[in-house]
Amino acid sequence: MPAIKENSKVLHHWSARKIHPSVLIYVVIIYFALIAIVYFGFNSRKVVITLAATLAGIILPLLPGVLKRIEYKLTAQTLEQRPLTPENTTEYKEVFKLNQLDHIVKIKHGFKFYLTIDEQKPFKLFWKKHLSDKFSGEVHVESGDIDRVIETVTKHGIASR
Repeated sequence: MPAIKENSKVLHHWSARKIHPSVLIYVVIIYFALIAIVYFGFNSRKVVITLAATLAGIILPLLPGVLKRIEYKLTAQTLEQRPLTPENTTEYKEVFKLNQLDHIVKIKHGFKFYLTIDEQKPFKLFWKKHLSDKFSGEVHVESGDIDRVIETVTKHGIASR
């Protein structure tokens, strides 16, 4: 298996953030609006302090997702990812194999992928398709690369919806 990975031609290479900075900006705007309403409408400093502490508690866990980038590598067999670091010493982890892919769906910040599921029972099929993370997921792609990445994947016979 490692020999296949070494000899695989890289079809596309990109990096993307886990969380787009606009998400963080929207959260801050909403909380500042709530703080302004509470302060000017109700004159409640205790609630303003509580909302400000809640905002800090929401923003701090989101910061690593905004600041860190993930590096993706699409080959003829697989899509792989690793954290983007200056050293680039970590090994790529496989996200999915192209031959196991059923279809992809373009979304604003990348695409969702769905792997082929061989299941006959409707409840188990629903569970595996919509609730389990083994058979589906999201790949983040910056807006400039998204069309090229999806075009590269669809050239390999993968349906795009």
